[in-house]
Amino acid sequence: MRIKFWGVRGSIPCPPSKEDIRAKILAALKLWPGGGDPEAFLDSLPPYATGPVGGNTICLEMSDDEDLLIFDAGTGLRDLGHSLVASTLTEIFEQFFATEKMPLIPVDRSPNGE
Repeated sequence: MRIKFWGVRGSIPCPPSKEDIRAKILAALKLWPGGGDPEAFLDSLPPYATGPVGGNTICLEMSDDEDLLIFDAGTGLRDLGHSLVASTLTEIFEQFFATEKMPLIPVDRSPNGE
């Protein structure tokens, strides 16, 4: 069984601010040894140092080789949906239905993003 959190925020999505992004860039630059491949250096950093963390509202994916279950399909459902190309959704479990979730109902999308 695999578990992945696609969102952990409360009821209001909260993207990182300009200051948050600047702080991440500065922290990464302080670790930069100089020389070498900058792409390889970025790839070596932990995910929280190179991307947003915690901006989406609650969305939890549980899956195994046969089933995919989604709990509390908040705004994290959008990113989860983009990651699913060939998976079969088994069930979505909701505590409540809020207006923030209305535009997130999955729609058919081809693998090339059209």
